[in-house]
Amino acid sequence: MLIRAALQAAVILLLANCLGTSTYGKFVSAIAVYSFFVPFVGLGLSHVVMRNGARDPTHSAYYLSYALKWWRYSLLPCSIAALGTALWTVPHAGSAMTLGLLAAAELSAGSLAELATRHYQSQQRVHVYGTIGVALPAARLLALGATTHLAGRTDLVLVAWSYSGASIIFACAVLPLLTRRQAFAFESGSEKMSSKSGLPFSFAVLSTKLQNEFNKPVLAQSSFVSVGAFNIAQRLVELASLPLTALQEALWPRLHSIENASAQLIRSGAALLICALLLGICTWTIAPSLPNILGSQFDEAVPILQMLAWLPVFQTVRALFNFRAIH
Repeated sequence: MLIRAALQAAVILLLANCLGTSTYGKFVSAIAVYSFFVPFVGLGLSHVVMRNGARDPTHSAYYLSYALKWWRYSLLPCSIAALGTALWTVPHAGSAMTLGLLAAAELSAGSLAELATRHYQSQQRVHVYGTIGVALPAARLLALGATTHLAGRTDLVLVAWSYSGASIIFACAVLPLLTRRQAFAFESGSEKMSSKSGLPFSFAVLSTKLQNEFNKPVLAQSSFVSVGAFNIAQRLVELASLPLTALQEALWPRLHSIENASAQLIRSGAALLICALLLGICTWTIAPSLPNILGSQFDEAVPILQMLAWLPVFQTVRALFNFRAIH
C-alpha cells in the first residue's frame, strides 16, 4: 500500500504539472464518469468471491470462475454505457475515439484488478494482493513518463492514449493469471452465489463513487480548473488514507472466518478510528504547503484539502457498519 501510494502520488504530480489545471480537469472528469460503471463490470461478484472464498477456501476457484464468466458478459455493455455518459456529461473532454479507448481500458483494468485482488485476499495471500494493487499505477506511471520524455510535449490525447495503453497491457497480463485458476474449479462450492448476489455490492460501491466523483462532471459544466483543484485535494486524502485502507483490507477476511466476530470488530474498529483521526490531523496540518509543491495555480486546493481531511473518520465508521451487514 505504501508503494502504491507513492506511485499514485507520482502519477498525480506528473499529470498536474504537465497538463495544468484546466486540461487535467478534463482528464479526471472523464475518469470520474467511468468510475461509476466499474463496479458493474462483473456485477459486483468480486466481493462475493472474497466473502465466499474466505469461508470456503476449498472451492475458491469455482467462485472465481463464476465471477469471470459474468465479467466477460458485462464488460462491453458497461463500456458502451460509460462512453455514452461521458460524451453527454463532460463537454469538450476529447474525441469519441479517445474517450472510447479510455473507457474500455479503465473499465477492464479496474474491474480485473478488483476481481484478482479480492480472490487472493480471500486466501489471505496478501503479498499477491499487494503486488496486483501496485502493478496498475506502476504501469501507468511508466507509460506516462515515457510519453512525456519521448514526445517532448504533453497534451490530453497523448496522455489518454498512453494511460489507456498501460491499462490494457495490465489487463492482458492479469486475465491469464485468473483464467489459469479456472482449471481448478471442479465442483460448485457450499456458499450461495448467483448473478444477482453481487449487485448489492455494486450499488454500495456506486454510492461511494457518486460521493467521491459526481462533483467532477458537475463542476466540468462551468470550470475544468475547479475540477483539477478539487481532484488534487481529494486524491491526496485518498493517498494518505491508504495505510488505513491496508489495515482494513487485511482485517476483513480474518473477521469473515470468525463465526461471531462482534468482540474483535469492536476492538479493531476502535484502533482504526484512532488511526483515522490521527490521519486527519496530519493532513490538515500539511495542506498549506500544497502550492509550494504544485505551484500557485493550485491555491484553491488548500481549503478543500483541509475540509476533506476528516473524511476518513466517517468512511471508517461506514466501513465497520458495512462489514457487520456483510458478515
